[in-house]
Amino acid sequence: MKINKLKTLIKIKYSRPIDVRILSVTITRQHNSQYFVSINVSKSIIIQKPKTGNSVGIDLGLKDCYTI
Repeated sequence: MKINKLKTLIKIKYSRPIDVRILSVTITRQHNSQYFVSINVSKSIIIQKPKTGNSVGIDLGLKDCYTI
C-alpha cells in the first residue's frame, strides 16, 4: 500500500480481495505498535448464504395488540 505522506511502500495482509472503488482509508495504531487499516469502499461485499427452506419467526415484543 502506498500512502502519500510516506515515501516507502507498506506491506499489508488482505483479509479479502478488494475489487471495488476505494473511497477512504483509515489507519489506526494500537498500544503495542500494531497498525490496522480500515478501507471504505463504494459497494458493500455481501456473502450470500444458501437457502435452507426453513421459516423464521420474529418476536416484535408486543404485549397487547387489538383493532378498533
